[in-house]
Amino acid sequence: MLAALGLVFSGVVKGAVGFGLPMIAAPVLAGFVGPRTAVVAMSIVNFVSAVLVAGRVRGVPMGNYLGLLAQIGIPTFIGVVVGSQLLSVMSPALLSALVGLTAILFALLAVAGIQPKVPVRQRALVGASIGLGAGLLAGTTSVFAAPLVMYFHALELPKRDFLVLLNVVVASATLVQIVSYAALGLYTGDVLGISALTGV
Repeated sequence: MLAALGLVFSGVVKGAVGFGLPMIAAPVLAGFVGPRTAVVAMSIVNFVSAVLVAGRVRGVPMGNYLGLLAQIGIPTFIGVVVGSQLLSVMSPALLSALVGLTAILFALLAVAGIQPKVPVRQRALVGASIGLGAGLLAGTTSVFAAPLVMYFHALELPKRDFLVLLNVVVASATLVQIVSYAALGLYTGDVLGISALTGV
């Protein structure tokens, strides 16, 4: 019952603001099915939800953002692949702590209302660093949108552009995550079943 309520709440948050699903759902799910199963199951749910939001691309000048997407996207993909390898060998206790602490940290940052600014000449370096860190978090915890949110906020993008770009990066990164997990043999029948139930 508690798991269902937590997952419903995370879905409501995602629907309302366009992000935030795994930050709530992953720790809740981990408490019931274990951290590794939760992380792997959430990858498919994250992908579907991000694609649905990214699909609202009409009216967003994507051509103007190709450089930005490459700066943050490529390091994110690299981080995802490395993080996925770490997930496959991490102990359940360490993984559980990492999932929980990551969610708590980003929740505290959101409550604190921290909104950093990124000077134009440092955007490439900052974007690449944040992308790599977000990718590592994606591969190991599935909780990784928060640093991307902070970065895109710092660029002061229009709200619609912000949501679409964020979810384009998240959808692309979770696709890499899914391929990486599949290559590592992490998708069992039970994981796929839990993923399907979580997405409903």
